[in-house]
Amino acid sequence: MDVKIDIVIISDAKTKELYEVTMNCIESAGSHNFIIVESNYKVNYPQNTTIHPNEIFGYNKYLNIGAKQGESDYIFFANNDLIFEKGWDRELLSIMKNDKINSVSP
Repeated sequence: MDVKIDIVIISDAKTKELYEVTMNCIESAGSHNFIIVESNYKVNYPQNTTIHPNEIFGYNKYLNIGAKQGESDYIFFANNDLIFEKGWDRELLSIMKNDKINSVSP
């Protein structure tokens, strides 16, 4: 796919299991630019951008912090417990392009 997508994910990997939930999300989404806004300062996500905000948690605030780090054509916001199906990105982008829609929610 030649369209660049930033995927902003909020995480608080307090345990190994919670870290794995976020990694499963990343791995299922395909090759995109991932920006993980992580509350646990001890956790980083290899080969991805990990941000540790110095602010009190706020869901929308953290999404905006992540969005400011991206430079892609599109920004997708994802919960860290999502598992993406193959082709999810092509389907959403196709709908957006064909119907001239600027924002969608899967």
